[in-house]
Amino acid sequence: MTTPVQRDPVHMDPDGQWYFYNETWDGRYGPYPTPDEARAQMKSYIEWLNSQQPAQAEEPKPQSEADLAVAEYLKLRDMKSKLADEQKKAMKEIQDQLDKADAWLLGRMQEMGVESFKAGGATVFFASELRAGIGDKGALMDYIRETGEVEILQSRVSSTVIREWMDRNGGHTPPGVSASFERVVRVRKS
Repeated sequence: MTTPVQRDPVHMDPDGQWYFYNETWDGRYGPYPTPDEARAQMKSYIEWLNSQQPAQAEEPKPQSEADLAVAEYLKLRDMKSKLADEQKKAMKEIQDQLDKADAWLLGRMQEMGVESFKAGGATVFFASELRAGIGDKGALMDYIRETGEVEILQSRVSSTVIREWMDRNGGHTPPGVSASFERVVRVRKS
């Protein structure tokens, strides 16, 4: 086992003068008449370097309970958002795989010319699902008024539109709409 050679930053040049290398060994200072003078100048240089170091961070001042609570709230909100994004991405990847599997199974059933088949401990079969939407809102509303079949429509109102309406109408709501304000806490980063 060899002992690593330790280089001395203080050295003598062929001209007999003394120098010292800087902290990165890519530059040197001198000449000095003696090695003691070179070491004294190197010590001064090191002290100067150390004085150039950034000041140590101040001790953190004690935080109030409100500061701590808000910091924790923001941390939790960020964690929740990150987790939701990760879950959304993971769910999309799974849904993409399911969509590909659905397409493959549909093609396989069409190739086989069957309405169902068994495989992998399950039954694969065609089903019919209704997708309904409003094609003509006026005609639909007329029909509901004439027949009274209000259950055809799922109803909700737009909070944004109702708030704007209330602002324009002295805080009153449109006929048939009930509205209330709930006091909630919101936190916005400064």
